[in-house]
Amino acid sequence: MNICRLCDKPIREYDMHSVLIEDPYICPDCYHKFKRVDEDFKVNNVNIHVLFDYVGYIKDAIYKYKGYGDYESGKAFIEYDLYSLKMKYHNFVIVPAPSTKESIERKGFNHVIGIFSWLGLEIRDVLHKTNESEQKEKRFKKKKDIIGTLSLDKNHNLTGKKVLIVDDIYTSGSTIKAMIIALEKCKPKKIEGLVIARAKGERKKKMRRRKSI
Repeated sequence: MNICRLCDKPIREYDMHSVLIEDPYICPDCYHKFKRVDEDFKVNNVNIHVLFDYVGYIKDAIYKYKGYGDYESGKAFIEYDLYSLKMKYHNFVIVPAPSTKESIERKGFNHVIGIFSWLGLEIRDVLHKTNESEQKEKRFKKKKDIIGTLSLDKNHNLTGKKVLIVDDIYTSGSTIKAMIIALEKCKPKKIEGLVIARAKGERKKKMRRRKSI
């Protein structure tokens, strides 16, 4: 019997999800505590799809996932969408949001790759952050400008590729914007984005902008 990675309770074998998914990682009770949104929005004319609101149970679950270093539990956040996302992003190359070496060493793994590797798509880890002390200095000089903190690995050729940029949480959008600007230099065929959850404050700002138009 499988155990839910989030609540540590047995996953009932007769649940429909257990029939459809081999070796399930999340129980229906935990999944239905996530606040589903399924929204699309634009960042620098690139379509970004978000699955959930970053509130309540999923906020706690992501914090636990990062903090306790349970790499395999990353599957829980996309397990119910696994097949639909595989079909939607077929033939895309994944470029994960970058982490610093210090952050990866603390966790023991790249938490973004730990989630999206379950899609079975090719992953190109081509964007890298400068170390945290350098980032703090740059943020002090110019707030919200992280473009200068990203470096692009030029050994990877993304020309003509369909690129899917991915991240776990969307907050101000500065990371996504910086990724798009960096990757556009590679002349990909297409860029799209996928994030697990968006901070509620950012969703409210988007809704206010739409109403004012």
